[in-house]
Amino acid sequence: MKQFKGWALGALIILGASAQAIQFDLGVVYTGATPGGTPPYITVKIVDVGTNKVNLRVDHNSGSSAGQFVSNVYLNLSPFFSSFAISNEINANKRNGGFSLSNNGVNGAASNTFDMGIGFVTSNSSGGVNRLRPGEFWSADLTATGLSAAAFNAVNNQNRYAGAHVQGINGNNSGHVASMTPVPEPATMSALALGVLAMIRKRRSTQV
Repeated sequence: MKQFKGWALGALIILGASAQAIQFDLGVVYTGATPGGTPPYITVKIVDVGTNKVNLRVDHNSGSSAGQFVSNVYLNLSPFFSSFAISNEINANKRNGGFSLSNNGVNGAASNTFDMGIGFVTSNSSGGVNRLRPGEFWSADLTATGLSAAAFNAVNNQNRYAGAHVQGINGNNSGHVASMTPVPEPATMSALALGVLAMIRKRRSTQV
């Protein structure tokens, strides 16, 4: 029994120290036109997937109106990272060029400055097949020494955690949306921890 208790405690410690995630729901308009559909229009999620490595995923949510597309996403970093190695990219055709990385130097419109910008395709070539449209996503793993999901839990000069530029609103209009609060997520880790606790309780009840 003592051996099992030790294993369970160790598992809980590991769970508490392992993968973390942070999510930003972008639905607050801070300049320009209001996108059609239901906010949040865009969800950005960053998850620890290894030592010094995170997965960054941008979803243009299906509740956003047809014809709209994401042209830029803006994030903050604390501490700041001047470069990343990119791997395991999904839907790379949606991204336009490299990342913009500049400490408080990425223009997010309306006097907002961010640390990181991701550009997406705006061309309507082939019916806009390469645009990041409603119901579509882009993701990639980013690696840098000391990088974790927690680094993205930071605000810009206007107290915004993340921002994005949405184009194609009512045809030719555009607007910028933001997240004013993060959605903390170790939901998966919490579920696993609860599973371990349940095992402990079951073990105790069978050995009374």
